[in-house]
Amino acid sequence: MFNRHRRCINPSCRKVFDPVNPAANCCSKSCGNRINYLKGLAKKHGITDPRLIWAFVVIQSFLDQRKLFTTTEELESLNVDFNCFPPPLPMNKGDDPSVLCAGNLGLVLIRDNVLRIVKQKK
Repeated sequence: MFNRHRRCINPSCRKVFDPVNPAANCCSKSCGNRINYLKGLAKKHGITDPRLIWAFVVIQSFLDQRKLFTTTEELESLNVDFNCFPPPLPMNKGDDPSVLCAGNLGLVLIRDNVLRIVKQKK
């Protein structure tokens, strides 16, 4: 028998649901499609590491919700592994080298454990 109560892995949803299929990770087909779309978007930006792809998915979903600030605890609760990021780099010309980059998105440490989500300028 499998666990009947799960939390949707879509960072925008996080609804508790009862899966019909033991392999179900999302509460609905639209949540699964959203995760797959964001993973494809990460691959378009040249990300190949699965852990960094997941970090991109979480950061992009926060950005889509217009949530520009987050904490390290919140990201860790969504299974974001900070060890998967490359060394901190400047995101745009003239920036300090303090941005954890994931494709065209980045995380800047504001204070203690508060991070700001930034997007690379074109």
